[in-house]
Amino acid sequence: MPDAVLVLAWLVLAHFVADFVLQSGGLAAAKASRGSRALAGLATHGLIVALCVAPAGLAFGERGWWLVLVTVLSHVAIDRAKVVLTRRAAAAALREAHARHEGPPPPEHLGRAWTARPAALFLAEQGAHLAVAGIGWGVPLYPLFKWAEGGSGKR
Repeated sequence: MPDAVLVLAWLVLAHFVADFVLQSGGLAAAKASRGSRALAGLATHGLIVALCVAPAGLAFGERGWWLVLVTVLSHVAIDRAKVVLTRRAAAAALREAHARHEGPPPPEHLGRAWTARPAALFLAEQGAHLAVAGIGWGVPLYPLFKWAEGGSGKR
């Protein structure tokens, strides 16, 4: 049986690989778009997350496959919520800029501007993903480690 801490570290690493190594700029843009393009981007990213976490299903059987399913569904939901909330934060920032501006009208988008709200949403998104990894490890998988060590966890 693998070491419990190493499995948790692997789940965290799988998240970072899926979000930062394997997610291209085009995929991130698709996820942030609307309609069928957004759906395709989210589905593609969900597949990438599933592939990164699939070894848990292979290693831990039914409990591991439940972890894969919960991880993928929560990852897609968290990503979509971040897109929607970031879009709303950007619209609010533009309204504030238009209200304060006295010269020619400011641009109709923030461009590459990074304000506190989207930054906080990014951090909240990453924290939520890590929380899901920790909870997913603790609920379905950790009892397996206790059982293998002769503890009271059930298989």
